[in-house]
Amino acid sequence: MMAMHESKLFGSRRYLFLFAHPDDDLYCCVLMKRLVDEGKSVKLLYLTSGDAGGAKRERESEVFRSITHIGVNRKSVLFLRIPEKKLPNTLHRAVASAVRVVKSCGTDCAVGHDYEGGHEGHDLASFCLSEVVRLAEIGAHIVFPVYHGPPGKRRGARFKPVRKDPIILPFTGKDRALKEAVLNCYVSQKEHFDGLGGSTSDYFDLLFSRELFSLLSAPIDYRSRPMEEVGYELHRNRFTFEKFQLALNKYRTHLSQ
Repeated sequence: MMAMHESKLFGSRRYLFLFAHPDDDLYCCVLMKRLVDEGKSVKLLYLTSGDAGGAKRERESEVFRSITHIGVNRKSVLFLRIPEKKLPNTLHRAVASAVRVVKSCGTDCAVGHDYEGGHEGHDLASFCLSEVVRLAEIGAHIVFPVYHGPPGKRRGARFKPVRKDPIILPFTGKDRALKEAVLNCYVSQKEHFDGLGGSTSDYFDLLFSRELFSLLSAPIDYRSRPMEEVGYELHRNRFTFEKFQLALNKYRTHLSQ
């Protein structure tokens, strides 16, 4: 029997999962599989193709290998193909495109990144989806964690401490096998995932035992720092929280014109 808190994840009919780039689906693939098995409509929208490393085609191919395990139809996967480095300056385009998608398919639940400060692309995608939820008046907004904290000390597959009472989706043996299969699809990101595993010894234990979600009851405050130490500020690309705020201000300017 489904636990009461767990049932909150399955109360809608048409779901849109919005991701910053390929491989983010790893953190909610079990939920997607269960929704598909229940006959729900599940669509995946990727803002970028993860092209910063020059492997756009490879990473898109990895998505299509991933969905064969999840059970999502290829026609339900959409790529906006916004260059990763241009995403901060094109949020208006991303939001407008995503709004068109959700209105065309009658989305009543949107699922995407939490606001974590671990990766600027994740946080930009989080803001993007929050705007889509607001503008398209979507009834349910669910977030999931990827990682937070500085490089070398990243805390992955868990929410940052300030988010209380997550919805826990525990795994069966088949769920664990699915998660492993999806992870193995993302060959191009092996070094990245190995690095997360090296940051905290329990990363893979958590990744392969449950998924975490939070059904938002209030909008996220993107004007405040997600954490005192924003992890992406210490990454090699040196993207700062101030640049994140500039991107949001540019979006708001576009919106008001």
